[in-house]
Amino acid sequence: MSFNADYFNIVYVKPYTRVGVYAIGLALGYLIHKKKGKKLSKVFVFSGSVIAGVLGFVNTILSWNAWIPLSRLTYAAYLIHLIILTSEIGSIRSLPYADMYYIH
Repeated sequence: MSFNADYFNIVYVKPYTRVGVYAIGLALGYLIHKKKGKKLSKVFVFSGSVIAGVLGFVNTILSWNAWIPLSRLTYAAYLIHLIILTSEIGSIRSLPYADMYYIH
């Protein structure tokens, strides 16, 4: 296997490369589970309200219908990018090098 294929198989497609976001979700879920049924501190409630307010505003902007064509385009790119990367990496027949367009 070449260097690029090794990198692709060891790093890019493995779930542990995205463990940070997953861990944040787990920690938040655990915190919410532990606080269930108990009185929350005022600081916790206030900070949660501020975060929720900012996220409700962001959700309003991102829900505009003007974003629909761009969202479909980016989703299509997401669906086919793995195929393109695999074919690009699989077609390399030389040692890794760097030039103006590629870093192999």
